[in-house]
Amino acid sequence: PASFGCPASFGVHPANVFILTFLCDNIIYGKTAVHPQRMHRSGQEKHSYMKRYISLHMIRMEHLNHHANLYAGRGIEWMVESAFMAACLTHGDKNGLLYKNMHRFDFSRSVEPGDIVRYESTVVRAGRTSLTVHVDLKNEQTGDLYAEGYATFVTIDPETKAPKPHGIALDETDDEEEMSWRKEADAFF
Repeated sequence: PASFGCPASFGVHPANVFILTFLCDNIIYGKTAVHPQRMHRSGQEKHSYMKRYISLHMIRMEHLNHHANLYAGRGIEWMVESAFMAACLTHGDKNGLLYKNMHRFDFSRSVEPGDIVRYESTVVRAGRTSLTVHVDLKNEQTGDLYAEGYATFVTIDPETKAPKPHGIALDETDDEEEMSWRKEADAFF
């Protein structure tokens, strides 16, 4: 376990360690969240409040590249997955949401084996039929930023696959970090 990055006190054999992925939907920044589907059914616009969705992964040997760091493709796969969860829970319909593209996913440092990483995903742009999500990849224990980027999803009618307006509007914010993410996301379009 020590060579795997786990203290011996955990008593966990590497073969028994699984990816820990969970969604924490109780971390809310800004106003009190209103479930978007309840608002939409009443005919009003759906609102998305500054809400961060969290997913965690433990970096195992099979996630590494030839430099013994997290393989970028795996990191990006998890980034898209985390962004999808945020977009899906904001939109309220996983069947009416498709991945469109990724914007500027930049690694600033290497992710080592045994690190527990945290993906923080926040919807930062709502177009007529698109949602753009900002994702930070951080070390769960130290809070160090490893990478960040954006992913965009489009909303469709699940039956016809035609674009479908989602009616989501983002709340106003005075959070400087979120305002910079929104400005950067707007520049992609």
